[in-house]
Amino acid sequence: MEKEIGINYVDFDTLIQTSDVIIVQTPLTKDTKNKFDKNVISQIKDDAVLVNCARGGIVEKEALAEAVKDGKIRYGGDVWYPQPAPKDHPWRALEQTGLTVHYSGMTVEAQERIQTGVQEILTSYMNNNPINDSYLIVDNHKIANQSYQTQS
Repeated sequence: MEKEIGINYVDFDTLIQTSDVIIVQTPLTKDTKNKFDKNVISQIKDDAVLVNCARGGIVEKEALAEAVKDGKIRYGGDVWYPQPAPKDHPWRALEQTGLTVHYSGMTVEAQERIQTGVQEILTSYMNNNPINDSYLIVDNHKIANQSYQTQS
């Protein structure tokens, strides 16, 4: 099937050295934190585009800023590290980038799910009923949702 639709599976080093566009879509873990550091970015094909729609901490911010300023690569994405980005964040002054606020889940369907969730949370709260565990970010002074856990 891969051959039929033109897919070639390659290792990471081959991927970064041969791709014209690299789109990062992975969770932030101890293995992916700063995965795209100075060493990895230096191996990316010249004039390639790196797009990060996952987590800002996957790309080492100073190494990326240097590579873009030097004209090695172009960059785009909707994630920053830290987020929100401070006014002096090195990516803010970069040319050859396309950066936006993080909005990857903002489809019409996602907005409808958010609306339904907010209604359920408020209704539960106003009726003194417990809030569904899947909506909790913090419970009893502890992070309750895995999506908000800090990866070390």
